Amino acid sequence: MALWDQLGCLSPVSVHVVGADPGACDRVAEALAAALAAAELRWPRGRIPASAAAAIRAARDEAELRGAARRAVRVFAGPAQAWTVVREDAPALREAPLHRFVRVHPAESDRELVAALAPAARHLAGVAIAGFGPHTRDVARALAALGASRVCAPGTLQTPPLAWHHEGAGVLLPFARFTDVEVCE
Repeated sequence: MALWDQLGCLSPVSVHVVGADPGACDRVAEALAAALAAAELRWPRGRIPASAAAAIRAARDEAELRGAARRAVRVFAGPAQAWTVVREDAPALREAPLHRFVRVHPAESDRELVAALAPAARHLAGVAIAGFGPHTRDVARALAALGASRVCAPGTLQTPPLAWHHEGAGVLLPFARFTDVEVCE
């Protein structure tokens, strides 16, 4: 999320904590907030347009209001809007204004995860997964069927191999030229 200030095509915008105890989502959000705070010291976020700062402020305020209404929503935020982590109370995706703003969603099952990601299927360039044990391959296949063109391990999302099929096509394919030779003697 800190790399490229979350503006790269493979920058994560949400994290889903699947099938874990209710406190696991809180622990993941807290750990992510600590990691973003540490990343801010090493790689300070770049300048952002006023419209992006306003979108971040509005999204933070809206999440804080939902938390104040006794929903299981928590906001972790760095100084001067340097980063934001919102612990959500439902698996459904919510808009994220980017610039190091991420939402952590609970999901009771891998099916609920896939259903939550379905509205964003055409935008799933990559998905990082971990912790599914013997079900990892099944979850990866479900995400691929949904539209993800890359399913990988956390920490590798923004470093795809050169042969990665971005959006289902090869990265180098636009630079290739193919010729069908049909005349033989």
